[in-house]
Amino acid sequence: MAPGSYRGWLHAAVETRLPEGLGVGITQSRTIRAESMRLFDRTFAITRVLRLLAAVIAFAGVFSALLALEAPGQELPRPPGRAELAGHYFYSIEDLLYEL
Repeated sequence: MAPGSYRGWLHAAVETRLPEGLGVGITQSRTIRAESMRLFDRTFAITRVLRLLAAVIAFAGVFSALLALEAPGQELPRPPGRAELAGHYFYSIEDLLYEL
């Protein structure tokens, strides 16, 4: 601000009337806008990084699930049938026929 301008005069007049130790300062709106835009840009940079991280974790989870389904020799456990729940365990067809 130029010392002879209206803004300079207003700035000086307001500063002289503020009590000492109040902790109030005068800042130009351009400075406030530039600082807020800088913080806004930083916020969106963090958001982009977090979205990328979430996509990588999701891809890793889907990829490992697909690998688990295709692994040779790995079978999912079969849920117990009615016979096993009733306490009868048949290990072969002969056992089943013998029990009948």
